[in-house]
Amino acid sequence: MRATLEDAVYGFDVVPAAIHLAASTLCMAESRQVIRDMNLWRVRHDVANGLPRLGSLDFLPGSPSGGSAARLELLKGEGSVRVTGTGEVADDVATVAMPRQCHLVIANPPYTRAGGPGDEKNTQWNPIFGSLLDATDAKKMQEVLQKTLQRTPASLYAGLGSAFVVLANDTLRIGGRLAFVLPATVLTGSKWKGIRRLLCKQYCIDWVVVSHDSRHRSHTRGLPGRLWVSFSESTRGAEVLIVATMNNNQLEVSQNMVRFVNLVNNPDDPVQAMALTRKLLAMDGEASPFEPQAVAVGGTNWGSLTVIPQKELTDEPWEYTALAQPELVLAAEKISTGRSPALGATKISELGDIAHLGPYHMQVKNPKQGLFTIAETEDDALRAGIPALWHHKATRNTTLESKADARLERRSDKDRAAQDKMLARQGRLHLASELRLAPQRVAAVLTKTPMLGVSSWITLVLKEPAHGKEEALCLWLNSTPGLLLRILNSNRPYLGRSRLPHELARALPVLDVNTLSEAQLEAVAAIYEDLKAKELRGFTDIANDPVRTELNTRLCRDVLDVDPSPVDDLTHKLAKEPTLHARH
Repeated sequence: MRATLEDAVYGFDVVPAAIHLAASTLCMAESRQVIRDMNLWRVRHDVANGLPRLGSLDFLPGSPSGGSAARLELLKGEGSVRVTGTGEVADDVATVAMPRQCHLVIANPPYTRAGGPGDEKNTQWNPIFGSLLDATDAKKMQEVLQKTLQRTPASLYAGLGSAFVVLANDTLRIGGRLAFVLPATVLTGSKWKGIRRLLCKQYCIDWVVVSHDSRHRSHTRGLPGRLWVSFSESTRGAEVLIVATMNNNQLEVSQNMVRFVNLVNNPDDPVQAMALTRKLLAMDGEASPFEPQAVAVGGTNWGSLTVIPQKELTDEPWEYTALAQPELVLAAEKISTGRSPALGATKISELGDIAHLGPYHMQVKNPKQGLFTIAETEDDALRAGIPALWHHKATRNTTLESKADARLERRSDKDRAAQDKMLARQGRLHLASELRLAPQRVAAVLTKTPMLGVSSWITLVLKEPAHGKEEALCLWLNSTPGLLLRILNSNRPYLGRSRLPHELARALPVLDVNTLSEAQLEAVAAIYEDLKAKELRGFTDIANDPVRTELNTRLCRDVLDVDPSPVDDLTHKLAKEPTLHARH
């Protein structure tokens, strides 16, 4: 044990307290003898003598201070400071190297990512190096990191977590294993596509574990708040644990089986975690592909295990952990591929194939880039400007038909022709870009007149417009099948949230309204006309909502010509999902 702690274990962090805590925890595992020397180092994370230092990311080969040797200066002094089992001691070594050919790399890296200007107060917002007090230093570090990550699968907009995956990949040996806790968006985010491709091609993905536990601990004095959907102690976002083994044998990779674990309860302590781990390992090898198995320990249901062949995974979103009930995921997968018994021969298409998406909100209202200024108002008569749909409010957006809640005003310092070109992208159909599933009620709305959706809404303009098609798409997006596919194909930054950036919205599987006959479109128009002013209940109460039940029933029976009963069954299952009830 002493030889392992002194010679085999390496650790790096930019926070001194983290290194001290790691040293104490490791030494507690061997109390019979003194651990004199440990390879635990605190590394520079600043701009020193004009040279940006990126902490552990300086180990990346492309780093200006790294290269193939990937050596780092330590944090302090002319003589470096090293953390050992007997405290901090002076060390003549001025730099430290990242070990190569590692057997195991474990990390829970920072998730901060490159952002863009927000409102007038945040025009310089850039959280990727937000801990630095000097904005100039933060900018220099971002520029260096961006160059370092060129020609790698990592992305500044995915965040620092993706860079640490690349670092682990660079240091692992064949047969070595990485075990990372990352934001849950790694499974679906468009900016994480390169990381998913890397894992699919060069690794046997062993475990993908996600929690759907909706419990939370409120912030108290001296103790940060916590959501149990995360694995980190004080993180509030949704997280995923990924364990994968590096493998250069493509046949073995293609034949690998990936174990997706959906937890409905997150372990509260190490004893529960160990019991759950033993249970999962005991189940390994017994599960059949695509057949979910319950994970029960001591009479407690912890969730489910679903085994999926790795050849089924690509760099596209991995949806098998989007819901706590894997059978719902598999049902949605059949709907999206047109193989669902519930919907028969219903044709499904990607949203981007049948509709143009409106402008990104920063193109509309950003203080620097935007072509317009915007003001919130519902007063049609007194506020001048161009009507727009801006905020999504559960108390206001209660029906399928919506009205403008803001006004756009042209900026005199922007080109008028560019403004007219953007206004030409106005439309009547608007997709909610982010849903807070518990309080909100609609996933898409129609407005009486064309306008731009901003921030909370993405405007959709059909490529082949016809009477009834917009109504058909609006009804579909608010139906149970539409909501189910939306949850599976969106980002889940928090439990209870469903975020659709433009990249994911274009790939969203939806009803192909171009295949509907005139009679079907007439039926759709009649349904919409009957329901457009009726208030829907929140998604939390989806199974008991008479308006949504009528929407589902009439859409199935009068338009798609299928039995509504299977969709009703899906509705009752979906109503039990934790993500519909979490208010995070």
